[in-house]
Amino acid sequence: MTGSASTPSALVDAAIRPSFDALKNAGFRRRGRTFAKVARGASGVLNFQSSQWNVGKSARFTINLAVYVPAFAKIQNRVLSTPPEKLEGCSWHTRIGFAMGMRKDLWWEVSAGNPSENVAADVLNSLTNHAIPWLERCMTFDGLCAFLADGGGVGAAELLWAVGRKDQAVASLAEMLSSSMPRYVELANAWLTKHGLRAP
Repeated sequence: MTGSASTPSALVDAAIRPSFDALKNAGFRRRGRTFAKVARGASGVLNFQSSQWNVGKSARFTINLAVYVPAFAKIQNRVLSTPPEKLEGCSWHTRIGFAMGMRKDLWWEVSAGNPSENVAADVLNSLTNHAIPWLERCMTFDGLCAFLADGGGVGAAELLWAVGRKDQAVASLAEMLSSSMPRYVELANAWLTKHGLRAP
């Protein structure tokens, strides 16, 4: 690649563009690098985020995911007349690595040594097998509850408790309670104590 085609922005665009049709076919509308789907009063949002440190002829990017679910929006005081089609205003945010069960961020890198066409296939696979299914599942009340209960932490526990899913609220702390980091265990136990509970 030469000239403008080798700028960080152009490298990212080349890597994500092959995924646009898959998102369109799944019912997502595009605005720049953000895609949104609205259904049954809920919405799912996907955004391709470039690293702020991209310079020269290489670039890194990841995928942000978010859902707006009316029952959660109500207890968060974020009820909107129209479900949002951007990340702001959504009920829960995560990134592709967590939606894939990796428990960590996933970033792709494009450069002369790892050109966009090599990365594009992996991005498309991650979208079709993980991101789109995650969004469609978590746009529902039960789907989002299930995701939050799977190690979502204190923030997830608080939300689940507020919507009446108390068993799932406790389940969401399991990973913190078994952590080797004392601070995580302390925070989880503090939440349980606040709600008159003990660690399972």
